[in-house]
Amino acid sequence: MPKITEQELHKIHAFLKKKQQRRQEHHRKLYHAARKDFQKIIEMIIRKYQPRRIYQWGSLLNERHFTERSDIDIALEGITSPEDFFALLGDAE
Repeated sequence: MPKITEQELHKIHAFLKKKQQRRQEHHRKLYHAARKDFQKIIEMIIRKYQPRRIYQWGSLLNERHFTERSDIDIALEGITSPEDFFALLGDAE
Protein backbone atom coordinates (compact mmCIF):
# COMPACT_ATOMS: atom_id res chain seq x y z
CA MET A 1 0.00 0.00 0.00
CA PRO A 2 1.46 3.40 -0.99
CA LYS A 3 2.27 5.78 1.80
CA ILE A 4 0.61 9.21 1.98
CA THR A 5 3.10 12.03 2.06
CA GLU A 6 2.94 14.84 4.59
CA GLN A 7 2.02 17.27 1.79
CA GLU A 8 -0.83 15.04 0.59
CA LEU A 9 -2.07 14.69 4.15
CA HIS A 10 -2.17 18.49 4.52
CA LYS A 11 -4.09 18.82 1.24
CA ILE A 12 -6.62 16.24 2.39
CA HIS A 13 -7.01 17.98 5.74
CA ALA A 14 -7.47 21.38 4.07
CA PHE A 15 -10.04 19.93 1.66
CA LEU A 16 -12.05 18.32 4.47
CA LYS A 17 -11.90 21.46 6.60
CA LYS A 18 -13.16 23.60 3.71
CA LYS A 19 -15.93 21.10 2.98
CA GLN A 20 -17.03 21.20 6.63
CA GLN A 21 -17.02 25.02 6.61
CA ARG A 22 -19.20 25.09 3.47
CA ARG A 23 -21.61 22.63 5.08
CA GLN A 24 -21.82 24.70 8.28
CA GLU A 25 -22.43 27.89 6.28
CA HIS A 26 -25.18 26.14 4.29
CA HIS A 27 -26.85 24.99 7.53
CA ARG A 28 -26.50 28.48 9.00
CA LYS A 29 -28.30 30.01 6.01
CA LEU A 30 -31.05 27.38 6.18
CA TYR A 31 -31.44 27.97 9.92
CA HIS A 32 -31.84 31.74 9.55
CA ALA A 33 -34.33 31.32 6.69
CA ALA A 34 -36.33 28.87 8.81
CA ARG A 35 -36.31 31.31 11.77
CA LYS A 36 -37.75 34.01 9.49
CA ASP A 37 -40.40 31.58 8.21
CA PHE A 38 -41.23 30.59 11.79
CA GLN A 39 -41.70 34.23 12.81
CA LYS A 40 -44.00 34.92 9.82
CA ILE A 41 -46.04 31.79 10.51
CA ILE A 42 -46.44 32.60 14.21
CA GLU A 43 -47.45 36.20 13.47
CA MET A 44 -50.05 34.98 10.97
CA ILE A 45 -51.41 32.37 13.39
CA ILE A 46 -51.76 34.91 16.20
CA ARG A 47 -53.40 37.48 13.92
CA LYS A 48 -55.87 35.14 12.19
CA TYR A 49 -56.53 32.32 14.66
CA GLN A 50 -55.71 33.64 18.15
CA PRO A 51 -54.67 30.36 19.78
CA ARG A 52 -54.56 30.08 23.55
CA ARG A 53 -50.93 28.90 23.52
CA ILE A 54 -48.18 28.20 21.01
CA TYR A 55 -45.47 25.63 21.67
CA GLN A 56 -42.20 25.25 19.82
CA TRP A 57 -39.62 22.48 20.08
CA GLY A 58 -37.00 20.79 17.94
CA SER A 59 -33.88 21.74 16.09
CA LEU A 60 -35.00 25.30 15.33
CA LEU A 61 -34.36 26.10 18.99
CA ASN A 62 -30.62 25.46 18.61
CA GLU A 63 -28.69 26.31 15.46
CA ARG A 64 -26.12 23.57 16.17
CA HIS A 65 -28.84 20.93 15.78
CA PHE A 66 -30.36 22.38 12.60
CA THR A 67 -29.72 20.54 9.30
CA GLU A 68 -31.27 20.35 5.84
CA ARG A 69 -33.64 17.68 7.21
CA SER A 70 -34.94 19.92 9.99
CA ASP A 71 -38.46 21.29 10.03
CA ILE A 72 -40.46 23.84 11.98
CA ASP A 73 -42.15 22.22 14.99
CA ILE A 74 -45.20 24.09 16.28
CA ALA A 75 -48.11 22.93 18.43
CA LEU A 76 -51.16 25.02 19.20
CA GLU A 77 -53.65 25.01 22.02
CA GLY A 78 -57.12 26.44 21.52
CA ILE A 79 -57.75 25.59 17.85
CA THR A 80 -60.65 23.14 18.17
CA SER A 81 -62.49 23.39 14.87
CA PRO A 82 -61.31 21.03 12.12
CA GLU A 83 -62.12 23.75 9.59
CA ASP A 84 -59.89 26.26 11.39
CA PHE A 85 -57.14 23.67 11.77
CA PHE A 86 -57.04 22.82 8.06
CA ALA A 87 -57.34 26.47 7.05
CA LEU A 88 -54.45 27.31 9.38
CA LEU A 89 -52.40 24.45 7.97
CA GLY A 90 -52.99 25.73 4.45
CA ASP A 91 -52.12 29.28 5.45
CA ALA A 92 -48.90 28.12 7.14
CA GLU A 93 -47.80 26.17 4.09
